Amino acid sequence: MGLLGVLCLMVTVLTACGFHLRGSQDFVFNSLVIESELKSPLVEALSKAIAQRGVQVSNTGDVHLFLAQERLEKTAVQVGREGKSSEYALLHTIDIYLSEGKPVGERVTSLLPSQFQSLQVLRRYAVDAAQLLAKQEEETIIRQEMQDELVEKILLRLQQFQFSQSTR
Repeated sequence: MGLLGVLCLMVTVLTACGFHLRGSQDFVFNSLVIESELKSPLVEALSKAIAQRGVQVSNTGDVHLFLAQERLEKTAVQVGREGKSSEYALLHTIDIYLSEGKPVGERVTSLLPSQFQSLQVLRRYAVDAAQLLAKQEEETIIRQEMQDELVEKILLRLQQFQFSQSTR
């Protein structure tokens, strides 16, 4: 079996298992309003990512995304022999709510907690007291990666959004 045969076999196996490239994300809406309790780097990164995918981010739009209670928690999960923390966990959480039509902010106080979707990213990392400066830089990089992952999770939720039957 030659190189061409092996290549054909690989393509057949990959297509049979359902593999396909991610490609572009399709949204059922053309414009989006992002509302947030705070102006954070996550909101700015999300706005930029959505705009890059061809959706207009503005003050009026088909869909409203409300970002609530963004939290970044750092917890010591392991203590070394000297009584100092040797491993930390970072947890980045945000609650999101998607709606059609009216801005969410006007009625956010009347929304139930069950109407929000909570998205989380967790990372653990070790700390060496001898390399404190390097570990601080590592933590900064980890926080940026966590933010990027949350943006991707929000984009996936937006891609899954469907308009209700009453608005079609």
